[in-house]
Amino acid sequence: MKSVALVVGLGMMAISPAGSRELPPMLEDGRRGYSEVIQVENVPAAELYARAKAWVAIAYRSAQHVIQLDDAATGKLVIKGNFASSFDAAAGPVYIGHTLVVESKDGRYRYTLSDFTLKWRSDEQPLAEVSDVELTPRGYAVVTRDTPDLIDSLRAAMLKPTPKTDTEW
Repeated sequence: MKSVALVVGLGMMAISPAGSRELPPMLEDGRRGYSEVIQVENVPAAELYARAKAWVAIAYRSAQHVIQLDDAATGKLVIKGNFASSFDAAAGPVYIGHTLVVESKDGRYRYTLSDFTLKWRSDEQPLAEVSDVELTPRGYAVVTRDTPDLIDSLRAAMLKPTPKTDTEW
């Protein structure tokens, strides 16, 4: 009877929205991740690029360390960063590594968040001594749980106009 309940429970997880979100969607190039084109009416590409760059400076500890490509002419930023999360209470903190590409054009921008990795350390190890964790469906569950916050933060920042520089202060 317990095995029947377990099979039914697992089947429900597989068809439920929470169960179906264990893995990020497959991108066109075969990687797992998130990508979306978002319309921002009447905002030039240069302004969207400036908003994305300002967001990176706030969202990451050091923009200089995470920005791998900074091309104002094409409006493209490539960021390789990570953020802290929790995987398992016994394992300690987990760091979700990722690549984020933000491309800006007049009236729209596209983000692509992919190339996820998990790194962890125990409290006894120095931060520099992190170990890779195999990205299994359980690992992807951590990614799908925590990446929406990063995406929502980017979306909110891209809607805010860049403040004008006040030279008379």
